[in-house]
Amino acid sequence: TTTTTTATATSIHAMSPSAEDYNEAGSSAASSSSSGAGFPTYAAGKLKELKTKEAELSRQLAEVRQQKMSTIQSRPLTIGIIGFGRFGQFIAASFRKYGRIVATSRSDYTEICQSMGVHYVPLSDPQAFLDHDLDVIVVSVSIMSFERTIQDLVPHLHNYLQRKQQQSQQQQDPATGVRG
Repeated sequence: TTTTTTATATSIHAMSPSAEDYNEAGSSAASSSSSGAGFPTYAAGKLKELKTKEAELSRQLAEVRQQKMSTIQSRPLTIGIIGFGRFGQFIAASFRKYGRIVATSRSDYTEICQSMGVHYVPLSDPQAFLDHDLDVIVVSVSIMSFERTIQDLVPHLHNYLQRKQQQSQQQQDPATGVRG
């Protein structure tokens, strides 16, 4: 029984690299490559393989980002901003690269919007705001007026969404259910 255990331990030891194996590999690697003393040759090869994979993934990520930006630019978004104070203006400036901006606010920001290339609609006419076929709506009002703004907007949003759904159903081919 002792012999079997020793043989098993020896065979396991023979299959596993020891500290001496690392040092020997490191000294042979140092003499045959620039990986440095004490660094195993197989580890240097693995590191090179991982760096190659990383470079390929980085290239793929850059390609995906380019395709994403191209897709966004091919069909720019129409972004609605409710509340055009400092934060709303910041959002408009940041989002302009993604498409057309339509802003509404209780104060008149017509001049500022014109200077920024933003279309302004008074908050007193929420239907006109929603009629711009908005893809995204950003609410950037103060915390004090947030709840009231949302409550006032909900009925208009509800009507807007019902109209959009009806339009979508009318555009579908009744025979196939596919939009035309």
